[in-house]
Amino acid sequence: MAKQNLVNNRPDKDRTEDSVMVYGASGVLSEIALDDGELIIGSTGNAPSASTLASSGSTITITDGAGTIDLADNSPSQALGDSGFLAYVGSTISNVTGDNTVYDIIYNTEIYDIGSDYNTSDGVFTIPENGTYFFSTGCKFSGLLSTHTGCQITISGANQGLWGTYCNPYNSGYSGSFYIRASGIVQADAADTITTKLAVFYGTKVVDIASYGATSFFNGFQYLG
Repeated sequence: MAKQNLVNNRPDKDRTEDSVMVYGASGVLSEIALDDGELIIGSTGNAPSASTLASSGSTITITDGAGTIDLADNSPSQALGDSGFLAYVGSTISNVTGDNTVYDIIYNTEIYDIGSDYNTSDGVFTIPENGTYFFSTGCKFSGLLSTHTGCQITISGANQGLWGTYCNPYNSGYSGSFYIRASGIVQADAADTITTKLAVFYGTKVVDIASYGATSFFNGFQYLG
């Protein structure tokens, strides 16, 4: 069936219905027929062409349909921000170290726990899925004696000793108290566990982990999916 050409209002007998008309370099009118999911893609200095969207990775699935293009997100189930926590010591924990005892710190009060992966009863964070995670901890302890000339705090787990800070707490502290921190990034597998440990050396077991708001804390989050 002849169609009226909108350019010169003449019958146009040789065109395909439902196609896109394009002027070429010489001013010749041509057409581009489109299949399901195709778009008109421009090319500098060249005629546009029909093409479909493509994904260079596996995180997006593209499904073409009649008059539709569907983009599906295939990102890991635990995307950035879907797993994270912040917990602190809610009350003083007495006489935990000082005689070289390595104490697993239990931060028994949560501020938030996205994903419910931290356990306030034992101080353990369980990795929800393979990925990269950031952790940090800070601990204020008191009751130091002059013999307490060494201390270490570590973030441990994921089949490795992760990070630690070592110093002389008595000489560096004030009035028998000291504050120590550690942080780092780790590649971990699902079901790995992460804990923090404190040890004060060379004296007697009289050192307390103090509670001053959220001063003694443990936090972490999934850094990359």
